[in-house]
Amino acid sequence: MRKFLLWNSAKTSSHDFDVYKSIISEVSGLGTDFEVTTTNKRVTGFERKYDDVILMINFGVGGNAYGAFKDLTDFIALNGTQKFILEYRMGTRILYCDVWIKGLTKSQITAGGVLVERLTLHRSTSWYTIQDGSIPTYPSGIGIENSTFESAPINFTITSPTTGQTELQLKQGTTIIGRISITINANETISILSDEKKITITLGGVVSNGYNRIYRLWDSFMFAPQGTYTLVATIVPATGTVQYSVKKWVLG
Repeated sequence: MRKFLLWNSAKTSSHDFDVYKSIISEVSGLGTDFEVTTTNKRVTGFERKYDDVILMINFGVGGNAYGAFKDLTDFIALNGTQKFILEYRMGTRILYCDVWIKGLTKSQITAGGVLVERLTLHRSTSWYTIQDGSIPTYPSGIGIENSTFESAPINFTITSPTTGQTELQLKQGTTIIGRISITINANETISILSDEKKITITLGGVVSNGYNRIYRLWDSFMFAPQGTYTLVATIVPATGTVQYSVKKWVLG
């Protein structure tokens, strides 16, 4: 049975349609198209294209229709102008894609006491799975495999109770494929978002730009090309922590 959840941008909270008395009756836009470019009858390139994901939602099945509708709109409002993450479950398989709210209709309650509305989502990525967790201190590491031809972005969240330095390396054998070094001050949380090309610092609930903390002679963001790699972290002081998240692209 198919199931959908809508996550906020940070993937820290979600809207489960089942929990909020809503049934998704129709779905479209889950596939992927390719726009092929030819020159002199030869294929010279292609680009992935995505249709809008459209969910037909029956609000208030076994509950209050307007209340269920408001639960969704409140969740959307809390995420502000940021992207959302759509989770798509098929049995034990779980896929994700990044989406933006494009439209949500609102009509009258039917004779059956439900609201039947269309949620339109602008899809901006392919489907992907997520590998995430904590990176142990060097020389231990985490294995990463990217089986597709598209480079997989690697995001990081770094915390430390004191001022320190964190170095991140993506290695294939003894060869360094990617390398990031960043300075962190006491009690900060630094997010390196390779998929969005953004670095943020959070301290006391205030978010600021963290790009100036990066060592400029190395990389600012990290991507895993097709292949098998090891992700390692040198954390000074050792009381700091590094969480990682890898988007692994899926064609279907």
